[in-house]
Amino acid sequence: MNTPLSPGRVFELSNGKLLGSGTYVNSYGQADGLFVVNPATSTSDWARDVFGVPIPGFVWNTTNHGETALIDMNNIDIYQVNNIGLWNANSSSNIAPNSTRLNFLEGAANEDGTVIALGAPYPPPSLSENVFVGPEILDFNQDSVGFIEQSFDMAEGGGNPGMSLHPSGSLIYLASNLTGTDFPNPQPSVEIYDLHTLQPTASIVFPEAGVVSNSPFTDHMLTADSTGRTYFGVTKSGVTMIALNTIPLSIGNLQPAYVQPQTSPTITVRGSGFQTGAAVTIGGAQAATTYVDENTLTVQAPPLAPGWSDVTVTLPSGATYTTPALLQITGSQPAVTPSVSGFSPASALVLTATGDTESVTVLGSGFEADDTVEIGGLPVSSAYIDSGHIQATIPASVAGTAGSASVAVISPYAGTSNLLALPLLNPVPVLQSDPITVVPNGGISLQFSGTTFVAGSTIQWNGQNLPTQFTSGSTQSVLAQTNAGAQAGTATVTVFNPPPGGGVSNPISVDVSPAHPVLYLVALNTNSEASYYLFPFTLNFGNVSPNMSGTYDLWFFNHGTAAYVLSSIAVTPGPFSVESPQCPATPPGPATNCTPQVTFSPTDSNPASATLTITDNAPGSPHIVTLVGSGTPNLVPVVTLDNIQMLAQTTTAVVVGNAIVGGPSISATTWVEYGTDQTLSTFSQTPSTTFDGDRPVGISYVGDSISGLTPGTQYAARLVVQTAWGTGKSSIQSFFTS
Repeated sequence: MNTPLSPGRVFELSNGKLLGSGTYVNSYGQADGLFVVNPATSTSDWARDVFGVPIPGFVWNTTNHGETALIDMNNIDIYQVNNIGLWNANSSSNIAPNSTRLNFLEGAANEDGTVIALGAPYPPPSLSENVFVGPEILDFNQDSVGFIEQSFDMAEGGGNPGMSLHPSGSLIYLASNLTGTDFPNPQPSVEIYDLHTLQPTASIVFPEAGVVSNSPFTDHMLTADSTGRTYFGVTKSGVTMIALNTIPLSIGNLQPAYVQPQTSPTITVRGSGFQTGAAVTIGGAQAATTYVDENTLTVQAPPLAPGWSDVTVTLPSGATYTTPALLQITGSQPAVTPSVSGFSPASALVLTATGDTESVTVLGSGFEADDTVEIGGLPVSSAYIDSGHIQATIPASVAGTAGSASVAVISPYAGTSNLLALPLLNPVPVLQSDPITVVPNGGISLQFSGTTFVAGSTIQWNGQNLPTQFTSGSTQSVLAQTNAGAQAGTATVTVFNPPPGGGVSNPISVDVSPAHPVLYLVALNTNSEASYYLFPFTLNFGNVSPNMSGTYDLWFFNHGTAAYVLSSIAVTPGPFSVESPQCPATPPGPATNCTPQVTFSPTDSNPASATLTITDNAPGSPHIVTLVGSGTPNLVPVVTLDNIQMLAQTTTAVVVGNAIVGGPSISATTWVEYGTDQTLSTFSQTPSTTFDGDRPVGISYVGDSISGLTPGTQYAARLVVQTAWGTGKSSIQSFFTS
């Protein structure tokens, strides 16, 4: 090969050769492709498939000490559809991909390639999008087995890409950058997930900011060693190494993954967090266990009957971890056909919106861990509970109309159970409506929005059915019209869903009177949170710091049958004020052209109240709104120190805490005071940073990192927050450097 290229990722293979990929993408979207370098002979060539054709795409990771490499077999650039493949160093060929994966931006695999993780955006992105649904977990055949529904910062255009699997496939390490107001100085973190439960198990913060990357398909910012205990991240100072004190307990894989029945084979259990004295049970039976290392146990399995057995590891501390149906015992399966006898609850409701789901527990006998459920002849998501219970998820596509749906449990060994009908009942409708006014003797035209309407939903006027049209979409609605004149007074409107199930909705009152406007007011506060009012009512501004302001925007809507005209709006003297809007006549309908603003500006810390008077042509004028609020005493910041993260084998600590400063508009400055004096009568401090608003527990944080500490030393630290009203300090906490 005599083609110059700029290499991206390059990995050493088990045969001593190097497998790499270029970084160039030409104007046709084609990448350099994979290349192989033989250092022993100083020769190189394009990596070729079994037909001798060069393989385009990128290399992502190696597995099994370089025997297998995870590649994408893309003949266009990284932003298009990718085929996933495995390159075998010994045969110099790639395993054909099973399926395509859309736009994956990072990949990792365990020691033998039986678990593959892909970080992928969804939906198909433009270069500016930054939405991820990964990682997606694949099996050895590159078939999807699930997603970890957790976004992480691995995006083109400034992310901190990095993803690594524990060698056993039990855990996945995800890199992300903690940025924004909660972390004034960007800091990379590593989230550790269990790959059987797809749940987080630990989170570690690096001591300094990470190096961001614009090329996730060429840059690899996180990797773990062969034990999974030590991992390396690219930070501003270079490569930072972090060693975990403990590794989460989990099981990755078995070697072999299946055994013959009624034998006592030796099985290697690969996982994480194992300890001396760990014990293994298979199918509930104790197995003689030998500790090899923290990732490896060997067991002498007891004689087992054909089927699938759970595997459990128990530590001397009592901690346990179980992987259901992990070991397959081959041979003839027991011919136990599953039987369905009922459901809990006994019926399901009709689902009225696309994407809705509901759960039902299928009752019966003979259920196994690998059984599946069909409802209405379609396979649905299900979860095995025990031999008499399987939980199934009913999608709207199956439960869209009243009646029943057949339910069956499918065994891959014994076949299909009996069919049992699951009753599908109409729900009770829920009616949502603004005030309604109609003119007497002028016919009736009504449209209501709500939830759980069905095709047979009917509007009832004083209990009498009206001809009704049902519409659905992003908002369900029912529409009724009749020429029958309404009598003056107050009418009651409901919506009725027919049986099976169904029933009558909540009632809505309708004003039947001569044409007149009806003022309906919506108040939006500073955070654009809306409240809906009919008169009279009280508008509460809450606590506002002196010399600051709180506001409400008042939106005037006319839900009547004649034009609305505002004459005046005024407020009694005091810390409240209202602008004088220019409001033209507002016709009946959903639009508004009148939006005055009311402001509360306290000058002290006392409670205050006032009266807002609205004069117009609507019945009940003048309309009264009571305004209340209170000035908040100037607050010295209240600071709490949550934790100090002292990372092993470093001289850096991360101090994190919370602060209440008196409101969302209060500007504050924070820093960390630290030193070897445990009372901090003398101390050093970190550079100060600024933020606005409270940082309450569980919502957001303040903090900073301390660097340049002396190894093997006891330190003390506290958080300090300062505003115009004073300085608050947290309690002092001690910590040791390693």
